[in-house]
Amino acid sequence: MARSLSVASLLLAPLLLAGCPSKDAGDDDDDGGRSDTDGGGWDLGTDTGLTDGGTDAGTDTDGTDTDGTDTDGSDTDGTDTDGTDTDGTDTTDVDADTDTTDVDTDTDTDGTTDADTDADTDTDGGTEDPTIADIQTGVYGPGEIVTVSGVAANNANGLGFWLLDEDGGRYNGIFVYTAAIGTLSSVARGDALTVTGEVYEYSSVVDSSATELIPASSSAVVETGRGTIPAPTVLGTASFSSASTMEPYEGTLVTIEDVTVTDPAVAFGEIEYDGVARTDDMLYGAPTVSEGDTYTSITGLLHYTYGSWKLEVRDASDFEGYTAGALCSVALCADELTAGDLVIAEVMYNPAAGDDSDNEWIEVYNAAGATVDLKGLTIGDSGTYTSTISTSVVVPAGGRAVLANGDGSGWAYGFTADAYYGSSPALSNTGDKVSLSYGSTLIDETATWASGETGAGVSWQLNRTSHTAVANDSSANWCASTATIGSTSDAGTPGAVNAGC
Repeated sequence: MARSLSVASLLLAPLLLAGCPSKDAGDDDDDGGRSDTDGGGWDLGTDTGLTDGGTDAGTDTDGTDTDGTDTDGSDTDGTDTDGTDTDGTDTTDVDADTDTTDVDTDTDTDGTTDADTDADTDTDGGTEDPTIADIQTGVYGPGEIVTVSGVAANNANGLGFWLLDEDGGRYNGIFVYTAAIGTLSSVARGDALTVTGEVYEYSSVVDSSATELIPASSSAVVETGRGTIPAPTVLGTASFSSASTMEPYEGTLVTIEDVTVTDPAVAFGEIEYDGVARTDDMLYGAPTVSEGDTYTSITGLLHYTYGSWKLEVRDASDFEGYTAGALCSVALCADELTAGDLVIAEVMYNPAAGDDSDNEWIEVYNAAGATVDLKGLTIGDSGTYTSTISTSVVVPAGGRAVLANGDGSGWAYGFTADAYYGSSPALSNTGDKVSLSYGSTLIDETATWASGETGAGVSWQLNRTSHTAVANDSSANWCASTATIGSTSDAGTPGAVNAGC
C-alpha cells in the first residue's frame, strides 16, 4: 500500500530514529532474514538497490538518510557497519548483516512496498497463482472456482479446447469444456489464455472420470497474447494399458512412435494401434487405414472417455510417416476391386431370431472371377453411417461370404458369420439399401427395399439368375426368402445359392 508523509514527519523522522537501534524491517519475519516488504528497513527516502548481507549501493535522493545514526553497532541479523551518517546523503551503505537470501534490486522512490525478487519461499508474503497442475493433482477439487493461465493446444470446437501449461509434461494439461456457453471461435491454437472456471470430474463410465475446467461465460476466457505450445511427451503404446502411467499425462500432448494399425475401425471413429493405443476423431476425422498400416509417429491430446485412453489428433500433421501395409495376400485385395466385382445378394434387415443390433447380416457374392479378400471394404446404407471390415475375409471366385453387425456376442443363429462389422450401419426396417465401397470406389449397391418388403425374420434375396451389380439395382429382381435358417423360424439362405423369385 502506498503511504503519504507530511513535511513535518520527514523532518522529525531522523530525530525520532536517532535514539533507536537500527532495525532491518525486512528481517522481522520467520523466513530466516529473507526480504519482507521493502527489504531494507525503514527507508523513507529513495532506496535504489539495498542488498541484505551484501552491499547497498543505493543513493538516498531525498536528502534524508533514514538509517539515521546507527550507534549500537549491531543489526538484528548481524553487524551493521554503516556507522554514523550525518551528511544527509548516504552514498555507500555497507550492510554486513548475515541475511544472504534476498536481493532487492528495485528503485524505491515513493515509500511503496518493494517486491521480493528472490526465488525462495516467504512465509509472510502472498501465495502463488493456481496452476493447471494444482487442479490435476487435487490442490483444487471439484466445485472450486479457479483461475489458471496457459496456451490453447487446439482451435476450439463445439465442445471446447485443451489448455496447456507452457512447461509441458506431467499434470500440465486440462480440457476446458465450453459447450454450455457456445463455441469460442476466437480461441485458436497457440493463444495465450487466462481461464476462470469450475473444476469438474466428467464420468463417461462408472468408476472413471476425466478432469475438466468449465467457465461460466465467454468472458471468463481471456486472450492475453500468443504462447508457446510445449513439446509432446513420448510414451510407449504399452503405457495405454496402465492407468497409473497414463493419469499424470491426462490433457497433455503425447506422441506414440513406430506404431502399426491393428484395428482400423474400433467404433465411433477410433483406430487401434499395437493392440492397445487408440486415436479418436473428436477434433479431426479418422483417416482411412487398414490393418497392418504403419506410422512413424502420431501426436495428440491424451483424453479418457468410455473406459479407454486415446489421443485426440488435431489435424493431418499429427500423423507422420504413413506407410500402407500389405492389404492382403490373395489375387485381389479390396483396393484392387472395381465396380461389379462383388454383388450383394441377400439382406437380413429385420431378424426375428435375435435383436436387430446383433443379428442383421448381408451376403456378398464374388463375381470377380478370382479369389478376393474383403478386408478394408466399407459397408454403408442410405444414410451416413458406415463400418469397415477389419479382418481378412477370403472369398473364392463364385463363392459367398456373410457379414454381420455387432461383435458376435449376441448372435442368435446356428451358423457363424464370416466377419462382424460393428454397430453401424443399422439397417432400417422401413426402407433402406446397402452398399460396398473402398475409398471413393463404389463396388456395389442394392436396390432400396420398401417398408414391409418382407416380414420380420425373412431375408430379402436376389434372384439366383440375377447375380450382377446391374441386376441387383432393380427391386424387381429381389424377393422374400422362403427357406428356413437352421433351427430358427427365420427364413433365408445365408452362404448358399439363393432360390428363384
